Amino acid sequence: MKLDHMPHNFNLWIGNAYFYRESAIVDGQAPTNVSASVAARGFNSVKINAQAEDNSGAVSFKVLNGESILATGSAATGVSTTITVSSLTPGTNYNLNVIAYDEAGNEASPVAVATSTKALPSPAPTPNLSNKNVVPVFTDAMAGGKTDIHSGGWGETTQVEWLDIAEDDKVFYGQNFNFAGWHSWGADIDATDMVYLHVDVYSLGMTSVNVTPISHDPTHEGSATISLTPDAWTSADIALSAYSAANVEWNKIFQFKFMNPVGGNELLIDNVYFWQQTTQTTPIMGGDAATGGWATFSSPVKVAVPSGLTAYKATYSNEGGDEQLVLDAVSGAIPANEGVLLRGEADHVYTFSPTNDAAGDYTGNALVGCPVRTDITSVAATNDIFCLRYSDIFQITGFYLYSGQYIAAGKAYLPLAKAEPSSAPRRIRFVFREEQGTTGFDPTNAEAVPTTKFIENGQLYIRRGDAVYTIQGVRVK
Repeated sequence: MKLDHMPHNFNLWIGNAYFYRESAIVDGQAPTNVSASVAARGFNSVKINAQAEDNSGAVSFKVLNGESILATGSAATGVSTTITVSSLTPGTNYNLNVIAYDEAGNEASPVAVATSTKALPSPAPTPNLSNKNVVPVFTDAMAGGKTDIHSGGWGETTQVEWLDIAEDDKVFYGQNFNFAGWHSWGADIDATDMVYLHVDVYSLGMTSVNVTPISHDPTHEGSATISLTPDAWTSADIALSAYSAANVEWNKIFQFKFMNPVGGNELLIDNVYFWQQTTQTTPIMGGDAATGGWATFSSPVKVAVPSGLTAYKATYSNEGGDEQLVLDAVSGAIPANEGVLLRGEADHVYTFSPTNDAAGDYTGNALVGCPVRTDITSVAATNDIFCLRYSDIFQITGFYLYSGQYIAAGKAYLPLAKAEPSSAPRRIRFVFREEQGTTGFDPTNAEAVPTTKFIENGQLYIRRGDAVYTIQGVRVK
């Protein structure tokens, strides 16, 4: 563009220079092929999939409840988009309308969408805090249990709300959940000497969530996965030993992370606290007081051995094909999670209390402790599992082959490598290394109650699957 014949020494400003032509073409075509349907329902939100076609190449949507616009969205022509309608009331029916329109303002006819929000679930199960030392993080189950927690600001897609699920019961509510970070604005959380981290989670759609406590100076964090049942509360007690590889410093906890990489669903979180058991009791298996009693035992915390009980470890060897378990009485406290064999007065209940006393030496112990209910499926794939019980057939208490899937909390089991098939009876020798003599019965017939009594250098002979013995000539039942 050229300007000519202009006098010198004049100022000239030029703006808005463009080419144009008059046009009578006006877009009067509304979007077509409009569809809308419910994609997901939450407690106070619903997700709607919407799709339409338009000659302009782009379509916008608005979701109305009556005359009120609740949410909007947009997409390319013919492409589906998901619109989240938030701030709804839990457990409520809604008759919504979805209207597609183009950039010229042409609106298609409304598409009706009938939906409802999910009703809030009942509160999480009330935690059983009896006989427990508890360090609260976020729970209404005890006074002062709701720590000053802040969530958000880590670039997550999660929409956070602190929801009153019942009177005096506030829960964390995450919508479009993929990640939630909790930060304590107060003092660090000191979980020293705690054994478990308890978390209650209610999931809408998710089947797992990762729980990560974080300590600082320096920062250490470890992750453990909780399996979730959708549309139900899942109560999980995560052993802090699951985080041992991360070197978390339990007296400097200042953050938590909850993660699900798939994202897009909702969850509630409540009753987050650290805990350890203060006392435990276990009944001693056996017959009457004259014969003595036996039990296996395991505790999530280090405990003192009560008066009247003897604790044993069992070490295994197979030198020269001579399989044997040597039972050694162990002095000192029982370490956390250790499996032990106990002998005491039959049908008596003993109380175990946490202690700071030195633990006994359980090096080489073959018994596996189960402080919590334990699935042994993977162990049983390569091992025969023996558990202590009373046999009505042999009328004796001992270790017998076990075919179940779980070991009860507070017990222990004996895993031994599966034996090669053999027609000859296989014997495992039990040796009690203590000052008192041991006698036993020789189970010569698997179908009959053993009757042959023998004493051999204080050693007990036992065939695999038949656990029979006596102490000082008195049969243990």
